[in-house]
Amino acid sequence: PATTMPDILKEKGFDVISVGKIYDIFAGRGFTQSHPTTNNEDGMDKTLAIAKQDFNGLCFVNLVDFDMVYGHRNDVDGYAQALTAFDRRLDELLPLLREDDILIITADHGCDPSTPSTDHSREHTPMLAYGEKLKKGKNLGTRESFADIGATVLDWFGISSDKIYGKSFLKEIIIMALTTNPNIIKWVDEMIALTKPDSVVWIDGSKEQLDALTEEVCALPDDSKDKMYKLNQDKLPGCLYHRTLPNDVARVEDRTFI
Repeated sequence: PATTMPDILKEKGFDVISVGKIYDIFAGRGFTQSHPTTNNEDGMDKTLAIAKQDFNGLCFVNLVDFDMVYGHRNDVDGYAQALTAFDRRLDELLPLLREDDILIITADHGCDPSTPSTDHSREHTPMLAYGEKLKKGKNLGTRESFADIGATVLDWFGISSDKIYGKSFLKEIIIMALTTNPNIIKWVDEMIALTKPDSVVWIDGSKEQLDALTEEVCALPDDSKDKMYKLNQDKLPGCLYHRTLPNDVARVEDRTFI
């Protein structure tokens, strides 16, 4: 097979830990440790034990019961109970995550227990990413490839993903700090804790970011107080129309918005 994300991480000296049948799925390639499991509960027990250790790299976990025990056997109730049990175990895992950890939860294919067939079902699989340094409530839409997760993992470790398939979405979900000044970062963290915003955007002054923010505010519903409208760009390039509140006046460098 072609080069994989675990191959690259191991080559770069990172810990690459397998829990469950992940080691077998990759034919044993690219891992520094392997922990076989007997069921989902055993898998979570081993995952929690690893999370308490001081390792530097990836812990790659497969909870096979969803597929083998419930999905293929069309056991809807069992599948639902297994999801509930996993949700409870997440309560134990989340407090163990450190500031620079990312948790990604997904599936490698569909295995809907409610379909007439006992085979894998064909649907888009969900993907959730969680971490202190990630934006909250960010919708990534439908990705082109499952391989985007592998590319994102490499990106998180500062490694190029040009040897594997997939496109990283890290820049779309990470809170980017454009300064190393500890006082500024501390102040921003304090404001985040105080105001609890949906997301934090660091303005980098790039045209790409300007275009993205412009498209975002212009796409808002007409009744939104933040809605902006593009004027005739041939006659007034770069100009937008914004209806502000009557008592809202703000001056920004060379422009005044009233």
